[in-house]
Amino acid sequence: MKDVSEIHKLLSKQKKIMNSIITMQKRLFEVQSQIIECLSEHNIQTNKEESNQDILTLGQVCELFNVSKSTIHRMRKSNALPSQKVKGRRGVYFSKKEIEEYMKKHKQ
Repeated sequence: MKDVSEIHKLLSKQKKIMNSIITMQKRLFEVQSQIIECLSEHNIQTNKEESNQDILTLGQVCELFNVSKSTIHRMRKSNALPSQKVKGRRGVYFSKKEIEEYMKKHKQ
């Protein structure tokens, strides 16, 4: 009988320990989720900053080519000049890399 009583005590202790482990795991997952969320937000901000440097506005392209906006629009519509839409922004934008390649290709 004494052995059975000791076994019950040990099982009770084991159950408490397991519950503590489960609670700790839940907290660790919460912390992990918060860390991932923070890193994700940081990467989004970093990517936005980097992508802002990689795109040119219509005005910037006009200055590069020394032409009017209507000329750039005609070039775009005839597919001579590559352009793109940027999610969350109005207007048309141009990839800096693509514009530089276009200028090299059409340099006179």
